[in-house]
Amino acid sequence: MTNNNAAKNTDIEIWKKVENDYYSPSIHVTESGSIGINVDGSVIVAPVEKWHESFKKNCESEKALDILIDKIFERVEERNQENSILK
Repeated sequence: MTNNNAAKNTDIEIWKKVENDYYSPSIHVTESGSIGINVDGSVIVAPVEKWHESFKKNCESEKALDILIDKIFERVEERNQENSILK
């Protein structure tokens, strides 16, 4: 019995962290033009626009988180100063 379900790999690898290491993180372009990123054997494939949107949202989230952390830190400092005045 033969397995005739094999498919030709049309992906083009454009970057690999460690050459000749099958498990090394890598980036490839699919036949349809999507970008695939492989890390630890988990591959995510999406059109370049989706990658851009995802990174942009992540950057915006990080900026918002940084602002929130700064506000929390400022509030903690205010409370510490208030407590030191009351002593």
